[in-house]
Amino acid sequence: MKTKDQPKRNIVEATPPTPPERSQMGHIINMGLGDLIAFFLIGIVGLNSHGETLAPANLLRVIWPVALSWYVISPFFGTYRRDLATQPKRMAARTALAWLVACVGALALRSIFETQKLPPVSFALVTFLTNLIALYIWRLPMAKHNQNKLVRMQEQQA
Repeated sequence: MKTKDQPKRNIVEATPPTPPERSQMGHIINMGLGDLIAFFLIGIVGLNSHGETLAPANLLRVIWPVALSWYVISPFFGTYRRDLATQPKRMAARTALAWLVACVGALALRSIFETQKLPPVSFALVTFLTNLIALYIWRLPMAKHNQNKLVRMQEQQA
């Protein structure tokens, strides 16, 4: 039973308790692996749509600038923070902002080390949108699932 003196908890802003088996490092590793899978899938689709072979060397050639840029830049935008894992709207906003900056970095790396020229605007837009969609496809349902799980957990404790 709640009393007047107890502050209301905002379910959306609450951070889920950390079970011993799922540490902060485990959370970061899981998020990083999910992102890497998304980048691999987009790399496969990209190579296939351009008629290139799916040889591991080709796949790594197209993925490394994206992955490197994302993993260096995205932590500065808080994309791996545990509290975002229960907030789909904030997860979406942080992911989009981080990917906007990381995409520029990825395109710069590709231009410097691969093509030695600036990419066409159409390529930049397709790269931005397809990778953002791939990140959203797994990150947002995960955050919604975690949010629902947190709500159920808090309802059981009330």
